[in-house]
Amino acid sequence: MISMAGRSRNVVLYSIRHKTLMGVTVGGVVVCMVLSILLSLYYNFESVTGTHCRVPNFLPTISAAFRDMPSRLVWQLGVVGHVPVGILEACFYHGYFTKRLAEINKAGFVQRAVNKLQTGIGIVHHMSLLTLTLVTSDDEYILIHEGAFIVFMISGFLHMTLFLWLQSTTSSDGCGLKSLRGRMFYVVCNVVLTLLSIYLFIRHNTFCEPYMYSIYAGVEYFVVFTNILFFIEARHDFPDLQLTISGSVEKSD
Repeated sequence: MISMAGRSRNVVLYSIRHKTLMGVTVGGVVVCMVLSILLSLYYNFESVTGTHCRVPNFLPTISAAFRDMPSRLVWQLGVVGHVPVGILEACFYHGYFTKRLAEINKAGFVQRAVNKLQTGIGIVHHMSLLTLTLVTSDDEYILIHEGAFIVFMISGFLHMTLFLWLQSTTSSDGCGLKSLRGRMFYVVCNVVLTLLSIYLFIRHNTFCEPYMYSIYAGVEYFVVFTNILFFIEARHDFPDLQLTISGSVEKSD
């Protein structure tokens, strides 16, 4: 919000409901992801489904699907649109938890430190996703790409863990408890699916079975979806939030 003293008044330049922003952002990411996979299958089927095992497959992994044009460009557009909103969301929750901790008289040193830590890790998580998406896995940039992927995975798990601890500490109403239960379910699904994907990846590389690579890829998609579903639970925490951009104009006589 921009405000100026004197002969001026505030005017709303743009306003959007938080739920609408979340829907557009998350919907855009999902559409871009599905479209990128379909484009990779259409234009580069052999290269994105082929592995060292040389057995039949029908789905690419995420890294393989987003490696070549035009699917890479579509996915990059989706992520570039999502990351600023994700960072904004992290800042929202820092203020949200600060307020809730003060209201229930639990704003101790540990709680404040965890709140700041989960906010910082959440921002790092989104920035690593942006780096992972924009920097390809070509040989020239492979170390940067792999480093961003490791940071993305570790920061994502740490952020969800700290976030759930804070939310369990501050939830005492219907909305808070509803989103907490939803997030706990998605985190459990995320952990189970991640472990399953590791097993399938090892099995694929060990036995070179037909379609095992594609099954692993399918599970990998659902790991991403559980992350997205964790993110959109914010609709329960900010049901009436309105984001407004305002400016000042000179008053007329």
